[in-house]
Amino acid sequence: AEEYYFQALESHKKNNLQSAESSYKEALKLNPNHFETNYYLGGLFAQNNKSALAKALFEKAIQIKPDFVEGHYNLAIVLQELGKYREAVNSYEKAIKIQPHHLKAYNNLGALLKQLNETQKAISYFEKAIQIKPDFVEGYYNIGVLFVEIGEHQKAINSFQKAIEINPNYSQPYFNLGVMFQELGENQKAINNYEKAIEINPNYAKAYNNAGVISQKLNNHQKAISFYEKVIKIQPNYV
Repeated sequence: AEEYYFQALESHKKNNLQSAESSYKEALKLNPNHFETNYYLGGLFAQNNKSALAKALFEKAIQIKPDFVEGHYNLAIVLQELGKYREAVNSYEKAIKIQPHHLKAYNNLGALLKQLNETQKAISYFEKAIQIKPDFVEGYYNIGVLFVEIGEHQKAINSFQKAIEINPNYSQPYFNLGVMFQELGENQKAINNYEKAIEINPNYAKAYNNAGVISQKLNNHQKAISFYEKVIKIQPNYV
């Protein structure tokens, strides 16, 4: 089994996935309880979007080594892909229980709970991710989006600004700040943020469009036309 396993690893490293799969399977024929083979073949199937096959192998790996944190984490990812969201939540929670500072597990779990409309729980997981890694820009952005959803506008603004402070070249928080200020009637601040998003991402059609809407509202028709022309150039079918 070991010989086939090492052959599989070599092929896997070289991205020769067909050969790797074949060797992993030969190794499992000789030793179905070979932990590494179950886990890495599961990873290969996950890589090839064969989530159901990956699930079975990750479950087998965990059965062999119940405290293997990455087994639970990767199982959660494939469960999510299979639409088994509650099971995915349980697997992420198991990964966190084994390794309480598993940043990616907290972040993925926060995103999944957001998808399941469990907003407060999602916020708590994103907060934990930020606690583990205070410069975790995606954490601040994700939590900002959730604060918008529950109407905590100032907290949302603070979160987006913190994301920008960590990564000034991140266009999305600028766009979201633009939306926030637009809703609050602070039109100049909104345009400034949309323009900053556009500066970072010159193909940001939504930012051009929103800046156009505000310019039109402020009777700055020439500027509005200029923004709208950009939208049409980037995305001719923009609605």
